[in-house]
Amino acid sequence: MNWCDLCELLALHAHGSEIPELDDPTAEPTIKQLLQTCITSPTIRPALEFTLAQLPEPSGRIKVSDCSACPAGTVSDDNGICQPCAGTIHGNSCDTCPVDKFVDSDSIVINAGLAIPTNTSIAVNDVCPEVFVVEVDRPNDIVTAGGKLHFAYNAAPPITATNCQQLYEMNAEQLINGSFSVVATQSATGVLLCPNGQCSCTTSVQSFAESAVADNNPLRFVMNADPTREFEILTNDVVTR
Repeated sequence: MNWCDLCELLALHAHGSEIPELDDPTAEPTIKQLLQTCITSPTIRPALEFTLAQLPEPSGRIKVSDCSACPAGTVSDDNGICQPCAGTIHGNSCDTCPVDKFVDSDSIVINAGLAIPTNTSIAVNDVCPEVFVVEVDRPNDIVTAGGKLHFAYNAAPPITATNCQQLYEMNAEQLINGSFSVVATQSATGVLLCPNGQCSCTTSVQSFAESAVADNNPLRFVMNADPTREFEILTNDVVTR
């Protein structure tokens, strides 16, 4: 039995309070609700971990037919079928998340770059408060000014093992044919480096070639909102604070 089979077995026999309250009390819980229950339940999740069955995807974006992670750009529907998302994926939800921070490329100092705390939000009535969205307008202006198009999601100072050695995930989106589409996904565990007592955190960097932004359309970057992290624009491989 795989993780999904065990999840269904345990969730259906769990105490009623484990499963989210249904709008219709006579209805059966959906596959999506059962999966989420197994992921979040303080009793079912440890039981599943004890079986050594592997959770396919920690947010519930799971294709139930073979108990595998949904492909990038999709979410799992009520029946456990992966469906494409035309908006922003957060958890196992697909929404149109507002931009939290707009960056005008003309305001970026080349050779200094820019660091943006990912808990800084300007979005009103944010439907995805746990998600941080940055829009970089006119990215090709950075190139024409002599800079590089390097972007990173990293630990914010002060750098410690606790806030560095975590999983960092960031989607890069580009305006294509009038709508934003995911063009790359960055996923890496931070590596702590402390030469001479000065610590830094290294994660993977998402880079764009000049040809990719020749039309100067905006870029968007989607990541978790977290006060211990920051979004970095590395115009010359470094960020000067």
